[in-house]
Amino acid sequence: VLFYTYIYEPTAAGLPIVPERAALISTAHDEAPLGLAPYRALFQLPRAFGFLTPEERDLVYGRFNNEHIPHEILGIGMSPPPEGDFAFAMTGDRPLLLYLGQVSEGKGVDDLIALWDSYRARGGRGTLALAGTTRMSVPQRDDVLVLGRVSEEQKWGLLAQADALVLPSRFESLGIVLLEAWQVGTAVLVPNTNPVTAGQVRRSGGGVAYERESFADALGAVLDAGKTMGARGREWVRSECSWQAFGERLERLVM
Repeated sequence: VLFYTYIYEPTAAGLPIVPERAALISTAHDEAPLGLAPYRALFQLPRAFGFLTPEERDLVYGRFNNEHIPHEILGIGMSPPPEGDFAFAMTGDRPLLLYLGQVSEGKGVDDLIALWDSYRARGGRGTLALAGTTRMSVPQRDDVLVLGRVSEEQKWGLLAQADALVLPSRFESLGIVLLEAWQVGTAVLVPNTNPVTAGQVRRSGGGVAYERESFADALGAVLDAGKTMGARGREWVRSECSWQAFGERLERLVM
C-alpha cells in the first residue's frame, strides 16, 4: 500500500493499520511538523520508504534513526514539454533572470530581491522577472518585472526565453521547476543553503549553487556557461526523470 506525503491525515491514520504492507513516500523537508510526536512514531512503521532525493533520505534517517527501514530514491517521472511556439512578450534588458512560483517571503523572494539589488549596485545588467501569485510588496522598477500568474503555455515560453532560472526557496522536497527549466535547456541558480535543490544542481551539472556573498559571481558563471549547463540539465532529466526510469524505481519499492 502506497502512502503519499507524511503530513496528511490519510497517511497518519491509515499507515499504522497496515505497516507491514506500507511504503511511505514521505515528501519530507525540514519543517516544524516533522518534529511532532505523532510523526516520530509514524516514521518507524512502514515496510519501506520512497524518497524524492538523497537529501530527503538523509534528513529522515538522521532525524528518526530508522536506517534499518529499506528505501528507494524515486525522484519523479516527467512528460516532455508541449510542442509549439509559446513565446512570451517580454520587455526589459537582457540577461533575463526568471523566478517562477509564489512571490512571497516564505519562498525566499525577499532575499532574492535583496541579492538582485546588490548585483545591480555592482553594475550588473539585466532584468529580474517574477512570475506567480504575488503575496508580498515588490519594488516598482524597470529592472524588476512582476508578471503575476501565468498560463501553462506562458510558463514554458518564459522558461525557454530566460537566460537563467533562479529558485531561492529555503525549503523544498524537490525543485520541480528546476527540472522543467532543464527540459528546455535553461540553466539554474539555487542557494547553497538548500540541500535539496543544491543537490539537484550538483548531480545534474545544470547550474550553480550560490552563497549569499557570491551571488553576482554565480549569476555571471551561469550566464557565461548557460548553454552547456542547460544541455547537461536536459540530458540528466531525460535519463533520470523518464517515466520508464521512474516506473522501474517504483516497482522496486513495492516489490
